[in-house]
Amino acid sequence: MTTKNRKILYKPEHDDGDLVGPTSYLSGSDMILLHPNGKVGLTGDGGLAIKLTNKTNVTSQVGWGVFSSTSSDGGYELRAPGSTDIHDTIGFVHESVAANQSGWVVVSGIANVMVIGACKTGDWFAHSAQPGRVTASVDPSGLGALDVATHFNEIGHCLSTLPSGSNLLAKACIHFN
Repeated sequence: MTTKNRKILYKPEHDDGDLVGPTSYLSGSDMILLHPNGKVGLTGDGGLAIKLTNKTNVTSQVGWGVFSSTSSDGGYELRAPGSTDIHDTIGFVHESVAANQSGWVVVSGIANVMVIGACKTGDWFAHSAQPGRVTASVDPSGLGALDVATHFNEIGHCLSTLPSGSNLLAKACIHFN
C-alpha cells in the first residue's frame, strides 16, 4: 500500500483574517482547523477539540472539566457535588456555551482548565472535590510515587503560573490516565 500525502486546503485571506474553505471555522472562535464534518478541530492553543452539546442546564464556563452525558447522546454534563465519578472527565470546555447548545470541548493537547488555588509551571493537575475544577500539586517523582487511585486522578500538567485564587484559568497539557 502506498502512503499518500494530502494537503489541507484553506485560504487564509478573507479581509478579516478568518480562514475560508472546507476546513475552516468562521464564528469568531479561535478554532484554526475544522474537519469538514464540523465535529472535530484544533484550537489556536494546540488542543484537539470535539463538538458536544451542553447538558448542564446552565451556561458552561471556559475551563470546566466535564463528563459524558448520561441522559443525552453527544452531550456533556458537570459532575454533581460530592459525586464519586471524579475520574470520568472527558475534556475541558473551550468556550462558554448556553444550555442545550453545541460547543467545543478540548479532549487532548493544550487546554484552559479552571483551577482552585495556586499553580506553577510543571505542577501536576488533578480533579478537585469542586465540580469542573482542578487542583495543582508538585509533580510526584519516581516509579511507584503514587497509589493507583491518585494516579487515575491526574488530568495533566500545568503550563502556566497563577497566584492563589478560585476559578482561575491555567494552561494545561491534558491527558487522562
